[in-house]
Amino acid sequence: MKSFFPRCVAVTAALCLGALPVGALVPGDVIYLADVNTGAIKQFNSAGQGSAFANVGAVNPVGLAVDAAGNLFVANRSGGVSGTIDRISPAGVRTRFSSDMSFPSKLAFDPNGTLYAGMVGNNTIERFNAAGQGAVFASAGVDGPIPLAFDHAGNLYVGNTFAGQIMKFDAAGQPTFFAASGQYPYGLAFDNADNLFVANFGDNSIVKIDPAGHTSLFADVSNGINAPVDLAFDSAGNLFVLNLGDNTIEKFDSAGNGSLFAHTGMDHPESLAIRLVPEPTASVLLLLGGGLALRCRRGPQRSGVGAPAKHGNFDC
Repeated sequence: MKSFFPRCVAVTAALCLGALPVGALVPGDVIYLADVNTGAIKQFNSAGQGSAFANVGAVNPVGLAVDAAGNLFVANRSGGVSGTIDRISPAGVRTRFSSDMSFPSKLAFDPNGTLYAGMVGNNTIERFNAAGQGAVFASAGVDGPIPLAFDHAGNLYVGNTFAGQIMKFDAAGQPTFFAASGQYPYGLAFDNADNLFVANFGDNSIVKIDPAGHTSLFADVSNGINAPVDLAFDSAGNLFVLNLGDNTIEKFDSAGNGSLFAHTGMDHPESLAIRLVPEPTASVLLLLGGGLALRCRRGPQRSGVGAPAKHGNFDC
């Protein structure tokens, strides 16, 4: 009897877990897209299957970002140069987060969970507190700020779309030139090594810029890039690129191999964000294995007809 539990856990880890639906054990990351023309927000699972998530109405959603709690933030342009930011819970409940902005574009959270937005209407970067109150973070060195991204040290990188350059801002909002990007940078994302990836809408390219500012071509039209407008990394290090040109999402693994991930089925999607769902740790898997072990039963063995059962096998 002493060996029953550890052996069942071992069998559970090796056999039983593999038979379970993947989604029941490790939920996958969720990819969100926003349609500028219809206001629809769509979600895609890790298999590329899309479904409706929410709708913000006729306000032209142009920027998406997800906070640590899984809430989706949506930057909207609602006529003229005004704008709003909505917050949508993982269950799809929408509330107004902030109002009265000047033509907002893309959004990004810093490592501390503070939200930033680029304002194309007045060439500023705004920072928002938890109550949705905004204040100018930076204005110098800003020229058509559309994409934003933070490195792991908390520095903000901004794509100056009209100038085709990437600017770096420290915690005080002071700018320095980081690198030339290409034509019309519309999306930024950092990998785990702090390499910055830039989606250039104007020349159908994805460029990779290392922490020292050295630029190299990562992908172009030969890799399925077609008017890219946004990009993001999932928890496994795969890069997802939103192509406005053919309304598709392209997926690149860590080795740079690309493949079609999904057709969006949307009218005019311009922004993409990923809600990261980390895989369980080894300790969580052990607890899951222990719980599943309770469902295991010892299968009887008989040495012959009418012989007493010997509890030597375990069935899951």
